[in-house]
Amino acid sequence: MPYEGVKSVPPPASARPIPKAPAPKASPKQKAREEAANGIGQIVAFGCMVSGNLADAGAVGMHWPNLAHEAAVIADTDSKMASGLDYLLEVGPYGNFIVACLPFVAQLLVNHKLVKAEALAGAGVVHPEALAAEVKRDMALKAMEAMRAQQQAEAQMREMAEQMAQSQNGNGPNDNHG
Repeated sequence: MPYEGVKSVPPPASARPIPKAPAPKASPKQKAREEAANGIGQIVAFGCMVSGNLADAGAVGMHWPNLAHEAAVIADTDSKMASGLDYLLEVGPYGNFIVACLPFVAQLLVNHKLVKAEALAGAGVVHPEALAAEVKRDMALKAMEAMRAQQQAEAQMREMAEQMAQSQNGNGPNDNHG
């Protein structure tokens, strides 16, 4: 399951900013820059979760998308911001790989009791006992399938042996008596 970070929740009504006029439609470059900046937010949120700073992880999830959007808007007119975000785009596939690794790393941290499963639930982590039970179940299902296949093969072998014995005794189905 891909890591989706901490889900964004709207701030309380008293803390909501006054709505602005609709922004002009973002260019494909601006959208790509915003997505790259959001990838950094996912990594930051993961780091906060691993270190037990759940409130910080929540703050990242709540506010980072707006920061990423504004950074992408600024990059349209500021070459330094554009350069930084464009660098993230160049390393994009590697960044995507890192983000894809986060749930796996999170599960290993939980499995080895370095972090509690509850702290990384947002990363798709499950309790090690639940994961172990699923693996044991899958192993038992595979063993049961193998046993059934073996029993079926043995039954076919017995049937073939009986047919061969009948053929040798002249009682086979293809014998022409009479």
